[in-house]
Amino acid sequence: MNLFKGLEKFGLKTEGTENLFEEEKEIFFGIGVNPEDCGRGYGQQMTRKACEIAQRLFPGKPLYLEVRTWNTRAVRCYEKAGFRQEAYLKDDVFLNGRFCDVILMACICDDDSAT
Repeated sequence: MNLFKGLEKFGLKTEGTENLFEEEKEIFFGIGVNPEDCGRGYGQQMTRKACEIAQRLFPGKPLYLEVRTWNTRAVRCYEKAGFRQEAYLKDDVFLNGRFCDVILMACICDDDSAT
């Protein structure tokens, strides 16, 4: 279920896609910012809003995400929002004809996580 459908109703203009999927012990957070909109702060806004919504809907459940290792801008964005690297998965995703490494990141969204 896409819990972020129409994030605009929460007061945030989006320039990409975002999802929260509840699993048994955690919440999967997925985000995609349109490439032409990268570097404008949308990723940080969307990530912070995801933490706010997750805290309200799923108190105490950690968020986790996957990010390709080459996407250093996204890694920094998530770290600024309170996510920490949990695991490094070698050759985990096949993309554009080759395998890519992935970083798993997690965060317990509380009032102190996003600064």
